[in-house]
Amino acid sequence: MIRASSNSREVRRGLKDLVRRQMPFAVAKGLTETVRDVEKAVEKRIATTFDRPTPYTQRAVYVRPASKSKLYAEVGIKDRQARYLEIQETGGTRQPKGRAIVLPVGARLNKYGNMPKGAVGRALARKDTFSGRIGGVAGIWQRQRKGQPPKLLYAYENDATYQPVFRFQATADEVARTRLRSNISRAMATAILTAR
Repeated sequence: MIRASSNSREVRRGLKDLVRRQMPFAVAKGLTETVRDVEKAVEKRIATTFDRPTPYTQRAVYVRPASKSKLYAEVGIKDRQARYLEIQETGGTRQPKGRAIVLPVGARLNKYGNMPKGAVGRALARKDTFSGRIGGVAGIWQRQRKGQPPKLLYAYENDATYQPVFRFQATADEVARTRLRSNISRAMATAILTAR
C-alpha cells in the first residue's frame, strides 16, 4: 500500500516533468496549426468574397510559424496586397492618387474583371478616342460611326466608396477561437506519445 502510493507519486511527478518538457513544443505546434487553419479560412474567404480574384490576390496571406523558443505565431496580409485589400476590410472612401479615379465602363476587362495594365494609356493613344466631358460625364470616350453618340470607355470619378466585405479580422478571430485549444491539446497528446 505504501509502496504503491509512493510509486503513484513518482509516476505523477514523472508525468508532470514530461508534460513540462513537452509543453513548449506542443504549444508551438498548436499555435502554428491554428494560424495555418486561419490561412486556409482567409484564402477561402478571398475566393468567395471577390469576383474572380487574381492569383496575386489569392496569395495575399502570409504565416509565420511558432517555435519552442518563440511561442507566438502570426498570420496576416502581405504589405502589397494590404494596400488595396484594407479598404475592402474597413470600408470607406478612396481618393484618387492623381486628378481622378479611372473606372472602366464600356472598356474590355481581363479575365479577372480588372483593367489590363496600361489600358488607359493605350486607349488614349488611339485616334478614335478622346478625354473629355459629355453631358456632365467626364472620361475617355470613343468616337462611333457618323450619327452615333460617343461611347464611354472609362469614367473619371472624384472618389470611390467601398462597403466592408473582406472580414479578415472576424474570420481570423473566429477560427482562432474555435481551433486553438483543440490544436494545442492534440499537439500535446502527440508530443507525450512520441516523447523519448
